[in-house]
Amino acid sequence: MRGLSELWVLEEPFADVNYYMGTDPIPFGDKAEASLESEERSNQVSIILRDNPENPNAPYPVALYKARTNEVGMVYSETAYLQKQYNNCKNNLERNAGSAFMQEYDRDGTQSLLARYPWTALVTDYKNKKIAREKLKLRGWNNDNSTRGPAVALLAKWIPNAISYTWSKDIIEGIEKLGLENSDEGWALISALILWRHMQNISSRSSDKTEYKEVITSVYEMTPYGPKYVRKRIKIPILGGHEGIVR
Repeated sequence: MRGLSELWVLEEPFADVNYYMGTDPIPFGDKAEASLESEERSNQVSIILRDNPENPNAPYPVALYKARTNEVGMVYSETAYLQKQYNNCKNNLERNAGSAFMQEYDRDGTQSLLARYPWTALVTDYKNKKIAREKLKLRGWNNDNSTRGPAVALLAKWIPNAISYTWSKDIIEGIEKLGLENSDEGWALISALILWRHMQNISSRSSDKTEYKEVITSVYEMTPYGPKYVRKRIKIPILGGHEGIVR
């Protein structure tokens, strides 16, 4: 039987490292020959990136998974297993052809392994725009006229920083094919980059906000008759969920 899937591990997983998966899915049920050797149909491709300790702008690929088969259950099982090995990393799935694949996560009760809509990476001036709650509940992203520009721009910024860390000929060739012919590896990489950028934006946004809690405390105040305790309501920052001490 011809091969139906392949996995390249470029770097084994480490604990306490952030990983990001992106997937370019296929519409399962295609009647064309299902084998990696056949060129009659696309591959389903997933790529995992990791944070780069040497350059924060250069997350680099650590794993590449490729499948060409009509067995959606098999591809899901292998993909989810790979995610779990890499610290339960999220999978940012291109939704255009991914409905059957998403259903496998629902069926297995592993929806938490799918990334939510990565809006900060795809919406221009996202800090000043309100996103509908229904859209925030979506999983993955749509590759369409409104998102393709920001998505490809992410890749363009990534290439000069991270291409020297990319040790996969398939991924490099996939980047070269983008815009010229179908590139499953190229779009899987872009999907992973979108998730990485979104998580960086969310982390930065959270760190810019300092939460405060009002508490009542006793402080010294000088009066014409000497110092005395006065109870006042003050605001203190909440750090790490700590709400401060109330006297």
